[in-house]
Parts: sequence; structure tokens; C-alpha cells
Amino acid sequence: AVRGAARPQVNLAAGTQYAAMDIGVTTEALAKFDDKQVAQWVANLSPKLRPFAYNFEVHQIDGEVFLQLDNAMLMEIGVSLVGAC
Repeated sequence: AVRGAARPQVNLAAGTQYAAMDIGVTTEALAKFDDKQVAQWVANLSPKLRPFAYNFEVHQIDGEVFLQLDNAMLMEIGVSLVGAC
């Protein structure tokens, strides 16, 4: 379940299954990230995502949870998947 208050919707470029590979982080390493590390990692994916890294931290999305996110779960925390960032 997703925790915390809703924030404005954001755009996430890649599905979570593939995003880890985009910047050289293995899924095994990502699975060990805490929510603050996930937020920082999301911020580094694209300058357009930096303002929205907060969504992952406030909802306590750690690496293990991040790797299980689907479109519905992302929408629940205010993140929508559209195009490339």
C-alpha cells in the first residue's frame, strides 16, 4: 500500500522494470535502496523528474517497492507514465 499525502501528478519516462538499467544501476542494487535513495535516484534520471522525487520519499517507496510499481500504483502516488523525459 502507498503511504502519505498525494502530490501533483508527474511524468516518469520508463517503466520501473527498465529504468534501473538506464543509468547503470542494477536491479539488485536498486532493491536495496531506502526511500531517500530512491528519491535521489529518480531525481537523477532526468532534470524534469527532480521536482517530483519527493513523491517517492513521502510515500516511503524503497527500492524493493519501486521495482514492483505498476502504472496504477504510480498513478496512486501522483506519477503518470508518458513519453520520454
